Amino acid sequence: MSKNIVLFSGQGSQYAGMAKDFYDNYECAKAVFAAADEALGYKLEDIMFAEDPAELNKTIHSQPALYLRFCRCTALLDTAKAAFVRQCTEIVFYLSLCQGQKGCFVR
Repeated sequence: MSKNIVLFSGQGSQYAGMAKDFYDNYECAKAVFAAADEALGYKLEDIMFAEDPAELNKTIHSQPALYLRFCRCTALLDTAKAAFVRQCTEIVFYLSLCQGQKGCFVR
């Protein structure tokens, strides 16, 4: 039986294009982005997927982007479609390096 740890890093770990692979491949990820866009009043994915990370590196954008990335990740962990879930038999520990990211565990 394999055991896995999921690490959620904090501000400073953001990068241009983060979460694009999930956005492009999973409908549940697009739904999380749509909800965030509505709450923020702008399309966060335009900032996250831009080639130039200058806007993404601003705290006003990096914090919601990281939160969204982690919420998207936990949403994917809840679906049977994610290849990661199919390969894992047990997730034994979640670690967050940023207090704000812990809200993603609330369902």
